Amino acid sequence: MKTARVRVRRWKPKGSDLWVVAIHESPGNSNRAFALTRARQVILAAGEDIAGFAIVVWSKDGTSVCDSHAMSGVGHIPNILIPDFVRARLLADRIQTWVQEDL
Repeated sequence: MKTARVRVRRWKPKGSDLWVVAIHESPGNSNRAFALTRARQVILAAGEDIAGFAIVVWSKDGTSVCDSHAMSGVGHIPNILIPDFVRARLLADRIQTWVQEDL
């Protein structure tokens, strides 16, 4: 059985709300904990001006779940183009990694 404890804390620095969500994984969920950690690292690396996101997660039996969202405004990608954008971005990253490993 997979279990996770979620703790939500509210903190008000200088008059603005900041919600902190801490997810504590049970032992034995190392793949899930690793995925949560990497997702958090990617979100933090994007900085403050996030214009959208896409995520796909698949399991050992081949099932998958996904979600995406594009915020309106500068940097907006139409929802219909998100899959192509994500594919191109992932391929560019894989190619860059492959070239660096070969050098």
